[in-house]
Amino acid sequence: MHPVVLMALMMLCSLLLGVTGMFVAIPMLAAAKYYMIAAELPPALFNPLVLAIEVDEKGPHRNFVDKQRGASAQSAVVVHE
Repeated sequence: MHPVVLMALMMLCSLLLGVTGMFVAIPMLAAAKYYMIAAELPPALFNPLVLAIEVDEKGPHRNFVDKQRGASAQSAVVVHE
């Protein structure tokens, strides 16, 4: 996540919730990003949202690659009884 986005969110949450809002801002954004990745949103909706959070044109592609690596690692795990 881009530091400028994090600082802006911390300032916004501090105006709304005070010091508590500053501590809650970062986990709240991380949870929102995790939900967007886990919910498998369509690319037309997912890409602009991730682009706004990460402020990087490669952000949506990087998250797609990370998700594919996680899925392949999950399928490669063999459970021994």
